[in-house]
Amino acid sequence: MTTSLSYQATYTPGTPSAAPLKLDPDAPLFASEDGLVASLSTQECIFQIKRSGDTHVMTFQVLQALDQCREFRSLDEHSARIESTIAGLAGKREDIKRVLESLIQRGLLVSDQMFIERLTRAPARVQAPLRGVFIRACDRPQQLARLLKSLTDYERRHRADRRYVVLDDSALPAHANEQRDALREFARTTGCKVNYIGAAERERLLEKFVKAQPQARDAIRALIQRDASARTQRFGGGRGWNLALLLSAGARLALLDDDLCLPLKRPEYARDGLDPNPNAIAYARFAANLEDAFGSGQEVSEDPFALHLASCGQALGSIVQERYRIERSALRAINLGRLEALSEKSQIIATQHGTYGSTRAETGLWLYQLDAASRADFWRERASYLRNVEAQHI
Repeated sequence: MTTSLSYQATYTPGTPSAAPLKLDPDAPLFASEDGLVASLSTQECIFQIKRSGDTHVMTFQVLQALDQCREFRSLDEHSARIESTIAGLAGKREDIKRVLESLIQRGLLVSDQMFIERLTRAPARVQAPLRGVFIRACDRPQQLARLLKSLTDYERRHRADRRYVVLDDSALPAHANEQRDALREFARTTGCKVNYIGAAERERLLEKFVKAQPQARDAIRALIQRDASARTQRFGGGRGWNLALLLSAGARLALLDDDLCLPLKRPEYARDGLDPNPNAIAYARFAANLEDAFGSGQEVSEDPFALHLASCGQALGSIVQERYRIERSALRAINLGRLEALSEKSQIIATQHGTYGSTRAETGLWLYQLDAASRADFWRERASYLRNVEAQHI
């Protein structure tokens, strides 16, 4: 006979405790493991930890207490919450704390330190080689020339000798010719290996793909080639991304847009480490003009592509041990069940850097997801606030 491991607990709120709660900022934080529940009797149930598969027998009252401990908080906080929430436990905070300590011993409550140590148990992975730095370009020869100039300075500084591939989605032949010439000049100046993928090169690639998969001709064409209709004569970021993935299959890549520019800069509000919160608050600063925006922040002295390659394809636990540590305090109030993606088995498949300039967001909803300091910077001056709002984009 099989028993379904599912259970929903219902209970009535208890009497709030009058005992004051003094928080210790250095106290360890604990959160309950996620699991499945099945009833054994009217008083007891069996709890199976999802992560390990271990099973534990407990009363429904203990299960209710465990349910109140989903977020990383101190034992004192958990005890106070359980006392004020579950009926019949008012005035029994010390007894509650002893039960919680027993749950720690049984592995049902995980400490912040244990969670972080668990992440670091992953061995380092053998990473795939870098196929190249891909640049998506489209009818903006001046922008591409600026980016290539900054990459020339980068190569002189770091002597990385990387391969660069321009994915040109230009609609105007004159722009395509100008951008191809700029790439040739970059190769002559730096000595780096380069490749240019324009309309003709895309057509040859398309023929190869269609020959291999003739039944998918239309889908392949839509994924990597510009449509001939006039209304689609615009930057095809998705087409460039698809093409970069195809050309770098089995390896790692770096992807840039033609309006980017090196060196990268670290904003003054950036923090070290890794933020584990899946709903982390966004940060932004609002400059009066692009010159002020590009002038802000501190230049990153390290090779930015090396920073990307050191993490991309690596096990999460490897980088948590070294450069991107998780602080215990960063786990406070986060539900352990929402951190399933953070495990020693997790692999980093992409890194992403922030941007200067317009967000190109379709709506302004992201403004409501900013931290308080970012919002204050947005409306600190009437003139800049009105300019940003009336511009329809920020």
